[in-house]
Amino acid sequence: MFAALGTSLIDSHPAQATEMFNKSVLPSKITPEAAFSDGLVCLKFADIACAQMALVYAPSQSAYAKILSGGIAVLQGNDDLAFRLLLPLASDTTLQPAARASLHASLSLAYEKLPDSQRAIEQKILEEQVLIYDNANPVSIQQTQTKLWALVSSLNRGQLIEMRGASAEDNLQGWIDLALAHQAESSPTAIADWQKAYPDHSAIAFANTLNNNTAAKILLPVTNQTNQQLAGKVALLLPFNSAGLNAIAMAIQSSFTASASIDKSAIEIKPYAILAQKGDVTQAYNSAINEGANYIIIGEDDSLLAQPLSVPTIMLHGSLDTVVPFHNLYSFSLSLKDDAAKLTQVTHDFGMQNGLVLSDNSNSSITAIKELNELWQSTNGQTLKQINVSTDFNLLDLKAQIHAQQPDVVLLAGDSEFAKKIRPYLDISIPTFGFSSIYDGVNNDSHNSQLNAIHFIDMPWMLNQASFSDYQAAAKELPQNETQRWFAMGADAYNILKVISQKTIATTTFKGLTGTIHINEKGEVTREPVVGSFTNNGVMLEK
Repeated sequence: MFAALGTSLIDSHPAQATEMFNKSVLPSKITPEAAFSDGLVCLKFADIACAQMALVYAPSQSAYAKILSGGIAVLQGNDDLAFRLLLPLASDTTLQPAARASLHASLSLAYEKLPDSQRAIEQKILEEQVLIYDNANPVSIQQTQTKLWALVSSLNRGQLIEMRGASAEDNLQGWIDLALAHQAESSPTAIADWQKAYPDHSAIAFANTLNNNTAAKILLPVTNQTNQQLAGKVALLLPFNSAGLNAIAMAIQSSFTASASIDKSAIEIKPYAILAQKGDVTQAYNSAINEGANYIIIGEDDSLLAQPLSVPTIMLHGSLDTVVPFHNLYSFSLSLKDDAAKLTQVTHDFGMQNGLVLSDNSNSSITAIKELNELWQSTNGQTLKQINVSTDFNLLDLKAQIHAQQPDVVLLAGDSEFAKKIRPYLDISIPTFGFSSIYDGVNNDSHNSQLNAIHFIDMPWMLNQASFSDYQAAAKELPQNETQRWFAMGADAYNILKVISQKTIATTTFKGLTGTIHINEKGEVTREPVVGSFTNNGVMLEK
C-alpha cells in the first residue's frame, strides 16, 4: 500500500548562463536574425533564460530586440514595460511574419492579465491571421486557435453579445458567434448552422472539432454540480501507525477533513489504523462496516477484492485496470500514466514528434517509459529513442549522444537528483520535459535553480497553492515536500466521494488539487495533471 511513495536565469548567474549558451545554443558568429529566431522559440516555450541569452545577440535598439524584450517582460509579469515596448510596433508592417506573430501573442497575453478580454482576443486573432497568411506550420495555427478559443469560450453569453456589439470586425464576430453556438442547448445543430453562415471563416475546421467534442464545457467545482451533501459516516482505513507511511495517512486525513469543513458537511469521519498486511486490512474493513460506516477510503490493497463490498469504497493509489471491476469499488490514483498522457499531449500540441528519453534505469523510470512510449506511439506514430544514463555513464559524452539523435524534445525519466545531475550536460536550446518525480515539492529551494527552464508535469496544488486558499491553513503544518501530494489526493477523494455517493452517478468534471478530475457515469475516475516549470523564482504553473 502506497509503495510508490517509497520509491537560472541570466540575471542571477550571468557568467554560467552565458557560457552554457555560447557552447550549446549559438555559434560564435551568430547573426542577429538567427539569434532572434532562436529567441522566438524560447518565448514560445516560456523559457525566459533562453530568450534573454538570444537577446544578447540582437542589436539593442532594433525592433526585433524590442519584441524579444517585450515577450520576456510579459513572462516576468512586467506588463507595463511590455506595452511600452510592443504597442509602438503593432502597426509596423515591415516586420517579418514570425516577429509580428510573436508580438501579437505577447500583447494578447499582457491584455489577458489586465484583464481586458476583448483586446486579448483581438491580438490573438491578429496572430492567427499572420500565421495563416504566412502559410505557417499547421500545428502553430492550431495551437493559436486553441488558445483563441479558450479566451472566447470563457466568456458568458452576456459578455459575448456585448463584445459583438462593440466590434464590427468580421473575424471576431465569427468567433463570438461560434462561442454562442457552442453554448446553445442544441449545440451540434447550432454549430452546423454557424458553419453554413461562415463558410470562409478561419475557424471552419476548428468548428468540426467542437462538433466531435460537444461535452467540453466550462469546469465547475463539484459543490456547484449537486446540492446534496454527504451524510453519515466515512471510515479512513490508513496506515496511521506504520513507520514511514504515517505522514501520508495524516496528510490524507487532514485534507479530507478540510474538504468536509469547506463543504459545510456534517459527516462523521473516523480513522482506522491499519498495517500493510492483508489480514489486518480485511479485519479493519469489516470493523468499519459493523460500526456503521457508509463510505470507506482505503489505500491500495487487493485483499478487499476477495469479499463483497457493501458500501462505496475508494481505493487510493489503486488501479483496477487488470481486474474485473467490483461493485462499490472505485479507484483514484496518482499514476505515472497520468503524467505520460499529459506529456504526450503537451509535446504533441507543440508539434514535437522526435522525442528522446533520458533514464536513470530505475524501476519507476522503466514503468514511466513504458507508459510514455505506448502513448507516444499511438499519438505520433513514432517510437521514442532512449539513452540510459547509468551510474558509470560518462556525462561528458551526453550532449554529443543527444545531438546524434536529433531530438526536438528531451524527456527526463528519473527523480530530482537525477535531473540535477544531468542538467549541466543538456543542450538548453532543446525543450526539456520531465515527470512529476523531478520536483521534490520544496519550492524556492536554491538547489532547484539547477533545473531552471525545465518543464514538468505535476498537480496544481504543488505549483500554486494560492489558488486553493481554503486549504492552506490545513496544509500549513505538513512538510513542504511530497507529503503535500497526498494532502491534495485526500481533498480530491472527498469531492469524488460526493459524486459517487449519488444514487445515479452523473458524468462530472471538476478542477481538483491534483488536476482536472473526470468521473463518468460508471464511476470511473481519471485525472489530468498540469504543466509547471522551474524558474529563478521557484516553480511556476504554466498556462
